[in-house]
Amino acid sequence: MRPETPLAALSGRLICKACRADGLPGAAVSIQAAFIDDRQRTRAEARLLNGRELQSRRA
Repeated sequence: MRPETPLAALSGRLICKACRADGLPGAAVSIQAAFIDDRQRTRAEARLLNGRELQSRRA
């Protein structure tokens, strides 16, 4: 099993170097998942739902 980091968690850790160079905080970075096609998006959503279902069963 490989470790995974949610996109929302990554947003808080990324800093825009160009913004920092201009004297701005550079912490307003947002991340959005991009999918090549609808099948890839559907598979990703199914994995997410399956993971949530497994977590709720364990709790």
